[in-house]
Order: sequence, then C-alpha cells, then structure tokens
Amino acid sequence: MAREIATIEQELDQNITTVFDQPASSSSADWRLWRSIWAMAVWSLEKIMDIHQTVIENIISSKRYGTLAWYHERVMEFQGADEGQGFHGDQLIIDDSGRLVYQTIDESRRVLAQASLKESASGIAIKVAKFDGAELIQLDFAEQSALIQYLFNIKYPGTRITVTSLPADVFRYDMNIYYDPKYSSLEVQQNIESAIEAFKTSIGFDARFYKQKFIDHLMNVEGVETIRMNSLKVKTATADYVDVDVVHELESGYFNYQPLTGDLPSNITMINTTEI
Repeated sequence: MAREIATIEQELDQNITTVFDQPASSSSADWRLWRSIWAMAVWSLEKIMDIHQTVIENIISSKRYGTLAWYHERVMEFQGADEGQGFHGDQLIIDDSGRLVYQTIDESRRVLAQASLKESASGIAIKVAKFDGAELIQLDFAEQSALIQYLFNIKYPGTRITVTSLPADVFRYDMNIYYDPKYSSLEVQQNIESAIEAFKTSIGFDARFYKQKFIDHLMNVEGVETIRMNSLKVKTATADYVDVDVVHELESGYFNYQPLTGDLPSNITMINTTEI
C-alpha cells in the first residue's frame, strides 16, 4: 500500500546527512525542495504499483480454476457445428501447459449467446440459450448433449453440474393505453409495440420480470398518459399461463410475447383521454 507523502519525507529526512555534510536548516533550503520532489515521485510510483496489483489480483481471481467466473468463460467457449451429419462438439486436446482446449479455436463456431451460472450446495446450475437470427432460442438435443460432455471434460473433479436450455417463457398481456389526443393513436401504439420489444433486452438474461417495471417502461413512450394492465400472464416450459402478480423468475432465462394476432393473442386497446 502506498505510504503517505509525509511518511516518505520523514524517511528521506533521516538520510539527509548521507547526502549533505551540513544541510541548511532554512525552510526554503534547496534540499527540502528536492526532498519534496522525490517524495512525490516515490508516492506516485507506489500508487501505480497498488493499482497494478489490484488489476492483477482481479485477473487472477477471475481466471482461477473452478470459480464461477472461470466456468462462465469456459461455457461461453463451447464450440462446434452441424456440417450435414448432425451437431457435434469440436475436438478437445491438452495443450503444452496441460490445459484442455479446442484443437482449433474458432470464435465463429461458438454456439452460445447467453449463459448464467448459479452455485448451490448441490453444485453449479447452468442456464444457456443460443441465437437464431436476433432471437434467443433453446439448444437442440444434440447441442445440449455435446455441451454436457464438454463440461464433463473440463469441470473441476467432483463438481456436479446441471445444464438447462428451455424454450422462452411467453408473456400474454391485455392493456389499455390512455393517450394524449394531440398524438396519433396509430403512432402511439406503434411506439408502444416497439417499447414492448425493447423491454426484452433491457432486463438481462436469467433476470426477474417485474410487472411494475414493465408498465413504467411503457409509460416512457411519448403521448402515453397512463396505462391500465388488465391482465399479465406467463407460460413456461413446465406450466401453462398463470397470472403475474409482482414478479416472475425467468425459467428459461429469456422470454417472448404472445403475438397480437392468432390464438389467445395479447391485446392493446388504445383510448383517447377525452373518452375517460
């Protein structure tokens, strides 16, 4: 830890006679000026070394074998391809340092778009999804099997790992949008629909969907005076539609919405505030 400048100056004072036979006692003596310059230089160097040490310790901590940060990095490195004969993970080898790595490291062949890891007494639970265009989707059976085998090969001995990749949670909403009459109903609705889509990426992977935060997000749309959420329901891979009271833990880690058309659609009703 960097010492205080005054402490460094005191240490230099104790050695001043080794430099000057008869150092002047004046408060404006040249040696006092040089002492202050050197004290500042030493203090600056020690501060730089402190910052460097912190950076190195953070890197070591994140790279330490067996930590969640280490597992997350290795999970996201999972790669392979479907070359017409079904998906398979790429070949692993042991490099010169004894680390298990892909024989050919190719980021373009990486599979996963999102992953979350949680540690418990029973081991590490990993939740993953991949991209299909711009949409998150679940891994297929072959991809998930290859990922499990990959993790079995690289995991810390004795560590229990579970992998989950599920179809998106689906929210179905029915809301009244009360808008300022100086705005076009069509324009406000289009902006509401855009804001609804934007909310999907605003809360992060494997997060919580808060009903009130969803409403607050839509309230930021220009022209919206207030919103009445008549209903908000969610369907997951393990349960049919249920009401969202306050919050929903994303079972799959990500979500979509029931469309505004088709069977059991979501619904937006636009109401001019003059009609209230």
